[in-house]
Amino acid sequence: GSSNAYEQDVVAALARGEDAVRASGVDWTILRPTMIYAEGLDGNVSRLAGLARRFGVLPISGPGQGRRQPVHADDLAVAAVRALTAPASIHQTYALAGGETLSYRQMCERIFDGLGRRPRILSLPPGLWRAGLILASPVLPGATAQMGERMDRDLVFDDNAARRDLGWSPRDFRPSF
Repeated sequence: GSSNAYEQDVVAALARGEDAVRASGVDWTILRPTMIYAEGLDGNVSRLAGLARRFGVLPISGPGQGRRQPVHADDLAVAAVRALTAPASIHQTYALAGGETLSYRQMCERIFDGLGRRPRILSLPPGLWRAGLILASPVLPGATAQMGERMDRDLVFDDNAARRDLGWSPRDFRPSF
């Protein structure tokens, strides 16, 4: 539902890829993870940690109440291996959510915890946050207004089918940097 053309293109490419897999004639399983993190290796959580480390504060748009389910890359690797050997996973698509659901603000607080720092989060009115992006663009390449809009939007998924068929049991969000 993003209004950002680049983000729309990414979603369209993913949908085309899934359609091609389904039409391939081979057995398949599609895994759809939520926000993936791997301390120091991802472009989401680690990027936020870098900003928190550098500036000591994370600005967010609005109160940051949109719910998230960050999932560790190592847990995804386990799920992929299990999908290879689980007959129930053939021709199935699974949402793979992290072990807990927390607000965007809580996720940012946990990032500070993972850095061994006291959380400092600055909630800005959405208009001010968007305007601040223009000033911050040199240190936030690729950041978009749509990213701020999503901070108060729930991005959660039901992973019960993966729990049932793959024994999916991901860790809670406790990054350590």
